[in-house]
Amino acid sequence: MDLDGVAVRGCSSKVEQSACHSDGCGFESRHLHMTKRNSGIEYGPGIVGKHLYRVREVHVRDHLIPLLTKNAVGAVKLDLALRGIALSPQDLGNRTVPGLIMRKHRYEQIHDLVRPIDVFGEDTDDPKIRELKREWVREQFVRLEELKLMERLSVPGKRPVLFVRKDDGTGQDFDDPDGRTGNSYVSITGGIFASGEMRTWGAPEVAFYLASMIAERYETDRRKRFLGDRYTEVPIGGGQWFRPFGWFGDESGEYSRPGSHVLTPFSISTLERGLKSLAERDLVLRHRISTDPIKRTRFERRRNLYTNQFAGLASEADLRSLNDEVQEYVATASELGLDSASDQ
Repeated sequence: MDLDGVAVRGCSSKVEQSACHSDGCGFESRHLHMTKRNSGIEYGPGIVGKHLYRVREVHVRDHLIPLLTKNAVGAVKLDLALRGIALSPQDLGNRTVPGLIMRKHRYEQIHDLVRPIDVFGEDTDDPKIRELKREWVREQFVRLEELKLMERLSVPGKRPVLFVRKDDGTGQDFDDPDGRTGNSYVSITGGIFASGEMRTWGAPEVAFYLASMIAERYETDRRKRFLGDRYTEVPIGGGQWFRPFGWFGDESGEYSRPGSHVLTPFSISTLERGLKSLAERDLVLRHRISTDPIKRTRFERRRNLYTNQFAGLASEADLRSLNDEVQEYVATASELGLDSASDQ
């Protein structure tokens, strides 16, 4: 690959500019609309989620990394899946309460987005197996509720109504972080669910995925700033980066990351295991470099240049409109009497 040809595009309209996200360094990053912002993709049978969505870096730091450290990777994967399925105020045109998980999505279906379908046995139609899946999902819900990341509202005679909450742990309504101060985000590609990859991932793979998407965004922003008009579009989830693993947490201050950055202290050994696993699946490519691929300045030590391959887990042909989901969502919320936040 010609490294000089890897670049980012600038904003060409006021709409694009409004969607930009600043990381506090005085420049803007790529936007979700770059890969069809309002597109959906089938995560599993009967479940359509967002093709691309955002979670706050503070969510990764304050919730997801601690859960991974506690060996609660199931709760992390479920949280990410629910945030992909839930619709935000922007998706809904501010017409109703955001974050609702529609009742048509059964617990056993949600389970199958993040774990092997046959984890409890090959006869997936067995009522006992379906109940085991439901119970596992309920156990993860408890973890997420404790962190105020979701809520179950009781409805007499029916399954509780599920709501995904804002990912900063305040318990406020679900939203889409805009990238402003305190809302810096990492993009999540829906293809990790649609392809079935997430079912087989453990903590190392999830940690490396999150870290690589964070590093890709910072590197893409850096390239845009340096290259300007020479910067060309790269699909989110298909970019490059070369940060050492210690850069994410920067616990010693060795990498002098700006105070505006959200530090994400992933375990280096976990990232190393995740890299090994995902490289074997061709979901990340790497080769050694001795110079900065953009500035051409020489490094003190050789580094790995990583090229993410997550964008390839879904193709343009897989994308579909979210309009049907939005209409059904609004109708469901109306039936439940949840037309406005004051109705909860």
